Amino acid sequence: GHVIQTVKVQQIFSQVTTTGTSYVDSNMALAITPKFASSTILFLARAWTSINASTSGLDMQVTRTISGGSATNFEGGHIAIAEYTQTNGPSYREETKQIMCFDEPNTTTATTYTITFKSNASGTTARVGVSNRTGTIIIQEIAQ
Repeated sequence: GHVIQTVKVQQIFSQVTTTGTSYVDSNMALAITPKFASSTILFLARAWTSINASTSGLDMQVTRTISGGSATNFEGGHIAIAEYTQTNGPSYREETKQIMCFDEPNTTTATTYTITFKSNASGTTARVGVSNRTGTIIIQEIAQ
């Protein structure tokens, strides 16, 4: 298929912090209104993240919210490439995580994609949108 439309944002996203082991929304979100229900949506993102413990990590996933509905974890689980564990070093380890996934929402209604995250150990501080660094989200609608 070919690209029908692209929406994108590149900015400093405000930081969200959690010490919990349940997913929370980051401030990294972007909406697209598909022109065709049969389209595939390609989601690409780069997010600055950090954790503060040597024996735990941070997990991320992408959720989809179709206007008027509730958030759905459409890709079937957390995105394993976004897990990491700090072995030693500074009190906070900061690094970028890249996410790439696709969705087939079967709608022409505005749809918001949000990066959500959690600590994978109780009491560990996990952050997304750190240190006033630029994050990026690109969403493309692909014809099928």
